[in-house]
Amino acid sequence: MKLKSIKKEAAACRKAFKGFKGKYVVHCHHQKEYEELTEPAENRIAYILSDKDKGEQALRLRLFRPIKAPALAEYKKITGTAWAEFNKITGTALAEYNKITDTASAEYKKITGTAWAEYNKITDTASAEYNKITGTASAEYNKKILKAHKIICKEKNCPWDGSNIF
Repeated sequence: MKLKSIKKEAAACRKAFKGFKGKYVVHCHHQKEYEELTEPAENRIAYILSDKDKGEQALRLRLFRPIKAPALAEYKKITGTAWAEFNKITGTALAEYNKITDTASAEYKKITGTAWAEYNKITDTASAEYNKITGTASAEYNKKILKAHKIICKEKNCPWDGSNIF
């Protein structure tokens, strides 16, 4: 795109907005395709000229333009149709994806379900045995600790319970 001087691009931009009564503009900000103008176009032009990098000004001024209502309606019609088509295509793909992953998930659960049930049965038994042994050992240990504590602590009603004073 061959740009004119900043001064000429600013003049062309102002001319494009002369008498504009609409609400929508294209390229007001560089991240948005179009948006509603919330203040006079002249404010944006002045801001571009005062605060934007000199190397960007001519391009920003060239692209900042009003959108006429019929053009916006046509744009929305085209993008709406494109979006509907996109959703139709991706919806079909997503349905196929879900069908495949649901089948795979069901097969996985079928295969691993039996294995997990057996694993849980064995670990539950082992866990119960472990808790029984450690519970007995822990109780015996706490008795000895409490007995030993009485040797070093002379406080008559000490709340120590083998691990804590609270």
